[in-house]
Amino acid sequence: MDQSQVFRAMMPGLTSAGGARIAVAYPSFPRPLPLVRLDRRGLVFRAAGAAPLVCGLPRAATLLVADEPLCSLRLVIRDIAPAGEGRHDLTMQPSGAAGDELLWHALRDREPYRRLQHPLAPVDMSMATDGESHAPAGEAGPRPSRSAAFRLPCHSDALFFADWLEYHFDELRALSQQHGPQLQLNQLERQVADDEVGVRFVYDIDGHATRHALTDCAREACAWIETEMRDKFALPVAQERFSAFAAHARASGM
Repeated sequence: MDQSQVFRAMMPGLTSAGGARIAVAYPSFPRPLPLVRLDRRGLVFRAAGAAPLVCGLPRAATLLVADEPLCSLRLVIRDIAPAGEGRHDLTMQPSGAAGDELLWHALRDREPYRRLQHPLAPVDMSMATDGESHAPAGEAGPRPSRSAAFRLPCHSDALFFADWLEYHFDELRALSQQHGPQLQLNQLERQVADDEVGVRFVYDIDGHATRHALTDCAREACAWIETEMRDKFALPVAQERFSAFAAHARASGM
């Protein structure tokens, strides 16, 4: 089995028609490890065989897209989880802020998202649009939330934007805590429809927080997101609507 067949066998979601083959060449592994998803903890790659014995040490690595180098950076294994059939999922992160910027600029500038149909970070298949998020099983009631719709220049930019949001959840949560300890971002729901990304900010409230405080917090998050996209990636983002999704997005099942 050649390397391309290994990719297809282990990454069915990313190697279908028009899909990007993203992998990492990492020390001590004889073959590149395929990317299975991206989440707020990092990049998750799948490895066959025994789990690595050491975590937490930066190692020189090269990200690949369709077997071609995307960028070289130092990655740290932060978590190892069994994935069945003798395989393990390795969650990796860049070893510092410079590596984080290098990663996202490479993803943006080299445009691997043009090969994808869906974000690398799983998105929500359904999202409430009534201003409240449904409570998880066992919880008393729905959590307060605010929503916004962002329009990007094209579909590939929307995919990039949706993944960047999920990956930077911790920064958005820290931003919410600046409004006081009683208000904290609990969840970030995202959906992509063509060139538009719907985002729902779901909050935990400890004690009393006014509707205005909740709205101000979400608006500040939207402004921060737009500024980051403009200043770091020269990516124009138009906020279509706050607290409700645009009509065509709802019609698409958002």
